[in-house]
Amino acid sequence: MVHGCVKANRKAIEESLTGYVTAHHRLMLKKIWKNMHRLETTLSEVDRSIEKAIKSLQIELDLLEQIPGVGKKRYYRYHLRNRCRVEKTTHMKLTSNC
Repeated sequence: MVHGCVKANRKAIEESLTGYVTAHHRLMLKKIWKNMHRLETTLSEVDRSIEKAIKSLQIELDLLEQIPGVGKKRYYRYHLRNRCRVEKTTHMKLTSNC
């Protein structure tokens, strides 16, 4: 299956798909897959950490989510960005959340 924006002709596409998957290819694909899984796990951990960090602000979050165009992700970014700015300007020790 090829995306409609591809400008190559059918024969060129078929030729590019012929070949063999070698042991090296399998190794590299396995490494890439493991790395993607590790990154997805890390992102999930960060999401859980953010959820935990703003749990005390749930009322404010509920109110903000009622505003069209403002969702959880935008609120998280705003909250964390402003928190980091305050800590940087007051020369407080930066936390790993910044």
